[in-house]
Amino acid sequence: MPKICKTTYLGKRFAAIAGAIVCCSGLVACLAPVAPYQKNNFESASNNLSKILIAPIEERRGQILRTLLEQRLSTDNKKRKTHKLQVSLSVQNRERDFSRERIIGGVVVNTKFTLSTNKSKDNKILLHANFSERSDYTVSSEFFARRDAKSEALRHALDRTAGEISLRLRLYFFAQNAKKQKNKSKINGKK
Repeated sequence: MPKICKTTYLGKRFAAIAGAIVCCSGLVACLAPVAPYQKNNFESASNNLSKILIAPIEERRGQILRTLLEQRLSTDNKKRKTHKLQVSLSVQNRERDFSRERIIGGVVVNTKFTLSTNKSKDNKILLHANFSERSDYTVSSEFFARRDAKSEALRHALDRTAGEISLRLRLYFFAQNAKKQKNKSKINGKK
């Protein structure tokens, strides 16, 4: 096995990837409910996702995000909508010119979303979150290449934003179904 020195680029990259994997697994362990695996918890969570009404999001990039969310959540127009998802976006473009030949920049999408019940009397907020997604690009200093690179970076950031929102919603519904299952088993155990 090759020896990796901490001061080399490869060693730093390896340490960063290993640290990211450990952080992600720790996050999943913290967010996941402590309940036995049951197939119906996953089916119920997916069923709840298809009952979410996604409110319109402003601007063209908001429309793109809404379409991506509808694809990921498999929303069904025939089902009664029991939950409402509201999303707001703000996008920041950051560019730094390192030389005359190339431009290095990034697109940061800041997202806020709330999941609430879709009842006229009780509009209770169930889940609220803020997060950011960043997508970087490097292009030559030509105008059209820069414009295309920016729009592609924005598209990637919006796609990752849709993935993050759908993951958080799945975890929320899975946790709720696991709690219901646990309460049922306690009630059945007492009888």
